[in-house]
Amino acid sequence: MTGVLDVLIHNAAVWESNAFSSGYDFEAVPEAETRRIIDVNTTAPITLTRALLPHLRRSENPKVILIGSVNDLPNTRFPEVAYGASKWGLRGVANTLREALRPDRIGVTIIHPGTIGDAVHNRQGVLVGEGIPFSDMGGIVRCVIETSRRAVIKEITVPAMLDTEV
Repeated sequence: MTGVLDVLIHNAAVWESNAFSSGYDFEAVPEAETRRIIDVNTTAPITLTRALLPHLRRSENPKVILIGSVNDLPNTRFPEVAYGASKWGLRGVANTLREALRPDRIGVTIIHPGTIGDAVHNRQGVLVGEGIPFSDMGGIVRCVIETSRRAVIKEITVPAMLDTEV
């Protein structure tokens, strides 16, 4: 594969099958599910970035954007252990990858969004309001992409107004 890659966005995420509900039970999460969550949310971005580095290095203004979660921030009240740990890990990936790629002047940003979409539900499934519009997230990503190579946006935190666990 040859060519130039200007932007690599890691947006994949999986979580426990009983996550974000009143039925969440840490002890009921199978080990295989925990490993899959860590692999998809934390290990895959490392592997994919490494594989695509030659193409990013050819760009005039290369960016790596990782989509984290408000779950990877201190003092949130989310009990989802594997998902939260994987997103904390992704935050660590962003911080260390930024340093590893600094000599290549490849910008690395992690965005910590809250609930995205039209609806915010509480753990009992009750609608409590609206989430972050997709257009807002698109604008935030565009801002990161359009930043010059002379600057790097390290982190952006964007909870939905009515996210109550943040």
